[in-house]
Amino acid sequence: MKGAIRWMVDNHVTANLIMLLAIFGGLFALSAIKQEIFPEIPLDIVTVSVIYPGASPEDVEEAIISRVEDAIDSVDGIEKISSTSNESIGMVMAELEIGQDVQIIKDRIKNEIDRITSFPKEAEKPIVSELVRRKRVIDVGLYGDVSERILKESAEKLRLQLLQDPGISKVEVSGLKNYEIAIEISEQKLREFKLSFSAITQAVKVGSLDMPGGKIVTKNGDILLRTKSLGKTKEDYENVIISSDYAGRTLYLKDVATVKDGFEDVDLHTYFDGKPAALLSVFRVADQQPIAVANAVKKYIKNNQKNLPHGLKMVAWKDRAQILKARLNLLLRNALQGFILVLIILSLFLEIRLASWV
Repeated sequence: MKGAIRWMVDNHVTANLIMLLAIFGGLFALSAIKQEIFPEIPLDIVTVSVIYPGASPEDVEEAIISRVEDAIDSVDGIEKISSTSNESIGMVMAELEIGQDVQIIKDRIKNEIDRITSFPKEAEKPIVSELVRRKRVIDVGLYGDVSERILKESAEKLRLQLLQDPGISKVEVSGLKNYEIAIEISEQKLREFKLSFSAITQAVKVGSLDMPGGKIVTKNGDILLRTKSLGKTKEDYENVIISSDYAGRTLYLKDVATVKDGFEDVDLHTYFDGKPAALLSVFRVADQQPIAVANAVKKYIKNNQKNLPHGLKMVAWKDRAQILKARLNLLLRNALQGFILVLIILSLFLEIRLASWV
């Protein structure tokens, strides 16, 4: 220790450079420290999802779920397998054993899924991904005395505008009903045109379809084929062809049914300050700083409040970055108090100048 001190005294320039290097290195490292509102805990779950357009939950269970479960059941490192079958989509979740490397198990599962050749032709390519916990930072409340359609359209527009900010990467809208196109078939029209309900259903399925159609192999690469005729508007469904004959007479869905473009008939009502509302949740992604994300959202709200449709307002709500700010302020206060106490104690035994350096 005495030798090190003597060396410092004899080489004071080098000692000062080392001190400056330590100071600036600490400041640089401080700016790169990852900030989290709560510690991130990996879920250790790998999911396999497969889209099977038009299939019932029973069909998804038989054609998708059972084959995926059989394929990954032999993968080492999986503790539990669970699955969910919904209309047009199936999902299998594999919970890993403690201590397993998620990426390695994910690759093994993907290899097993790629070997399955018995999926239906209509089924899309399976998606294998790691289930991660999303980190919500702040919510935006959009509310006002406007129609449900204006509120939903404004919420979606607001979501896209928030995503244009380079500091915001993920925004989700909740609290609103999903769009729904209802087809009301007239029994009288069915008898008049000698049609059955199942014939109408089949015509709608065939006339409004979005599915892969294979590929064409060329010298310059593969050309993927896909049928993209999925109806999205009232007019799209009204013009679905039910039948046609050699005389050129065509029967459309609008000739036998009433198509309504509206919202799901579910008991979902969201209010903010007593008025209809939508909720936009902003998440941080990767190494984004929660405080920076929250500040970007608040800045957008402040600058764009006047650009909303008449009767609408937006407000920042549930700012979780405030929790992080409070913790950082507590840390800084404790550090300052500790610095002052150490300085006072050292000043009792050393010169004030030397105590300050220490």
